[in-house]
Amino acid sequence: MLEIFKLIVPIFLLIGVGSVLKITKVADDTWVEVLNRYGLYIGFPSLIFLNLSSLVPEDLAEKAEVFLVNGLLLVLIMLGALGVSILLKLPRERANAIMVAAIFGNVAYLGYPLIGRVYPGKGPETTIIISIYVLVLFSLGILLLEVRRHQREPLLQIAYGILRNPFIVAIVLGALVFALGWEVPPAVHAALDMIAQSASPVVLVSLGVFLARKIPLRSIWKPALAVSVVRLFIVPSLFYALAWRLNSIELYQVTVLEAAMPLAVTPFALSSMYPLDRSLTVTVIFISSIASLLTLPLWVMWMAG
Repeated sequence: MLEIFKLIVPIFLLIGVGSVLKITKVADDTWVEVLNRYGLYIGFPSLIFLNLSSLVPEDLAEKAEVFLVNGLLLVLIMLGALGVSILLKLPRERANAIMVAAIFGNVAYLGYPLIGRVYPGKGPETTIIISIYVLVLFSLGILLLEVRRHQREPLLQIAYGILRNPFIVAIVLGALVFALGWEVPPAVHAALDMIAQSASPVVLVSLGVFLARKIPLRSIWKPALAVSVVRLFIVPSLFYALAWRLNSIELYQVTVLEAAMPLAVTPFALSSMYPLDRSLTVTVIFISSIASLLTLPLWVMWMAG
């Protein structure tokens, strides 16, 4: 638990920096859009490109079945969450937020170092699983968000919006570099890595600026708690049940633990571009991150037992 606490504290410190900047009037509400756009158009696309272009074919082949199952289950969970939200006739912004929150935990910023401590030597596998999360969210997820954002616009215009999306561009370029076996020049790789490393911290500061305002907690805490339960318990339980059914608990350890991560900050950044319930997203990030101090050790012990 202490290790997890050490990993989560910096997240809240960065959020606190943003709130202090807003309270002291160094920052104003315009910072939220500007910093989020940095993450959306530069930071996260750089991270996506590097993740995909740096994949090693041998690592992919070693556990191809695990990676395929991981991707397919993420797709089913995303579509299921959206389908249930539509059946419940939830507002479009809330349904979109639930769809994204159901699958995209803090798999990189928190997941990578935690898994490195719990399961040493599984770095390549973790990198590939993180890439799968990124690929699912920023391909199918962005496609669904684009369609739901332009519901009344012509199909050609929707397609144009998808093709010029920075995440889609990053996926295509990263996959192309990987497929052709090219290597990114060291200087370019170093520059992109610096940008990629800055993406989450910048958006966390933006989140802090946003939080330094009145959020309707009375009306939002119940759905936020429900989504947090889905994120921390139901989703990893689905992965665990599948691993148990396949009699491969040990093989799916990294997959299950990544599925148990609290909500990442990425959905908050996406709310600047797409119709997502921003207040719900922020509250889920808070609740799930704090609750993960207890739930993640429980999952680690459960997987070991």
